Amino acid sequence: MADQLVNQQSEVVNKTKGKFSLFSKTRFYVFEYTVLQLAVLFLGSSFATVIFILFGTISGQSTISSSIESLVWVFGLCLVLVPLITVLYARTSAEEALHPARHNQTPRKFVFYTMLVISTISALGFLIASVYTVSRVAFGLSGSELITQVTLPSLVMFGLTMYYILAIQKNFAPSKKLRKINILSIAIVGTLVILSILVAASINSSANRSDQQITSDLNAAKKSIDAYFQDNNKLPVNISATNLNAGVKSQFEVGKYKYEVTQDGLDYGNVQAEDSSSSSVSYLSTSSQYRLCATFSASKGYYNDYSYGSYSGDLNNHKKGYQCLTHYAY
Repeated sequence: MADQLVNQQSEVVNKTKGKFSLFSKTRFYVFEYTVLQLAVLFLGSSFATVIFILFGTISGQSTISSSIESLVWVFGLCLVLVPLITVLYARTSAEEALHPARHNQTPRKFVFYTMLVISTISALGFLIASVYTVSRVAFGLSGSELITQVTLPSLVMFGLTMYYILAIQKNFAPSKKLRKINILSIAIVGTLVILSILVAASINSSANRSDQQITSDLNAAKKSIDAYFQDNNKLPVNISATNLNAGVKSQFEVGKYKYEVTQDGLDYGNVQAEDSSSSSVSYLSTSSQYRLCATFSASKGYYNDYSYGSYSGDLNNHKKGYQCLTHYAY
């Protein structure tokens, strides 16, 4: 009863002095603590996504369109979660400092140990991934690029997860100094996430604009080659013989793009005869095959090891790097 009276008097004094603020304490501790932990979980997974995409981009790894969409989603998530986590941590930790008994509440214990288990498993997963990838490189099973693509981001996430477990996720009230350090750390990490997203998005945006121009130029070249074939019943010896605009032609002349004939003239094939299932007849066609080559900055479209090569002419489906796409003129 005496403690309750003291608390009530303290609140009256604080209100009178104007010391009550958004970062002081909360009457909805369990609810805000639960929301805080869920927000941290979402932010942690989002940060992991950003870190792996960013390190992959730096190492030259192909970035597919779904990864770019993930960055956009994470960016919006961070703009909401970072301020929310900062405020909720300040409020709940202040409440814990004023009322240490909060740690013994059953709902709080359940949330605390659930997050502790999830964090520990995550930390072990990142550590195992780091050791495994280093071992693969050491034994010559994978290239050194795996260090940048997997090992380094895994170590970054392991370090951040361990900091969360040891410094933030505590079952006792943190000191005033530690509270300030943690609040500042949350704000810094959140800012780094947002900046990392902007850097990764900028890199990929530049690559996408470049590839869009390449695709547009090669499509124009394809149309001019097909038009030449229809008029002359053969492929042009070089791209300058077509009606392609001078700007795109110059890109072929300087070697940015490449056109080469891979098959020209008449092709022989077999078809089943109509009156017999066992015999066949020969026929002639005037199909011609050529390739358009360019260096792409990023991968695009659904692909695997068999989606490209001498029989793929879809300009919207390509790997990163130098790629020759085969087309047929009819």
